[in-house]
Amino acid sequence: HVNFVKARDDFQSVADFHHALGNTDLVLGAIPGDLRETNDGWKLGVEQTRQIGEQAKAAGFRLHMHNHAFELTDTVDGMEAHHYIFSTVPADLLKTQLDTFFIEDVGKDPAAYVRKFAGRCPLLHIKNKAKADDPDSQTQIGNGTIDWDAVFAAAEECGVEWYIVEQKK
Repeated sequence: HVNFVKARDDFQSVADFHHALGNTDLVLGAIPGDLRETNDGWKLGVEQTRQIGEQAKAAGFRLHMHNHAFELTDTVDGMEAHHYIFSTVPADLLKTQLDTFFIEDVGKDPAAYVRKFAGRCPLLHIKNKAKADDPDSQTQIGNGTIDWDAVFAAAEECGVEWYIVEQKK
């Protein structure tokens, strides 16, 4: 993950660091909160994402954006913000790193999202949502609500290359 503001304001230092590591994938954690306060702010943040994507591509990186719940519940021009981002920024400039927990947490289907972003989701963040009777929101893989058979079948069909597993203790 790379800091959005750092990537926007000083991409060369981000590129130099990740080239030194041999990393080929950069993941933006989120569009900054101040840009998500208004419809126009969202649009500016998405345009800045596109610009970061152009720089990343020119420097030999794949740029991804990780989702949280707010991208799935906020709207831009009446459209789910996550959908707006990926319908606005071309696939050659931005991939997604879907987070299964946040998709499930807002009542959507992680496997359906993987299919929706087929070919555009090489990195999949695996994290489980706890069952309703669990006091925590997250739980260990296999103990929660996500249908992993469906998620992994979709991932296999849709070109997922890497699983990033976040395991709750």
